[in-house]
Amino acid sequence: MAADFCGARRFEFQSLLLDRSNNPRVTVYQDWLEAPDYPGKTPLDIEQGTVTDLLQIMPLLEAVRSR
Repeated sequence: MAADFCGARRFEFQSLLLDRSNNPRVTVYQDWLEAPDYPGKTPLDIEQGTVTDLLQIMPLLEAVRSR
């Protein structure tokens, strides 16, 4: 999370966090790590940037493309 999500956000890239903690096939899960601060780093920012299934990404990409 620190490198992939928060690190990218810190440098103003769009990023998503794939949270598979509720997937029974995932047996190892790493919770929150210390991550770099960036403008807008809030629990809501992290919540809105988290997906639990790769199928959730397509509508997000379409929304960005239509901007």
